[in-house]
Amino acid sequence: MNLITMSGVLDSARRLWRRVIRYWLAHYDEYVAICLRTVDLCDEPAVTLRRLDMALWAAGGSGEAP
Repeated sequence: MNLITMSGVLDSARRLWRRVIRYWLAHYDEYVAICLRTVDLCDEPAVTLRRLDMALWAAGGSGEAP
């Protein structure tokens, strides 16, 4: 029987979070550029960068946009 310690779980979570942050920082500029191009393609003036970001957040499975 494997006994998982709380410190082991926390260490694993911290390692995963560091990987997520590195990935996000490496690709954030590209994400923003794609979003800006998408907003430019929309003829609707109500489509702003913030609204697009919120829509993408909600479509990604979150219960509510930030």
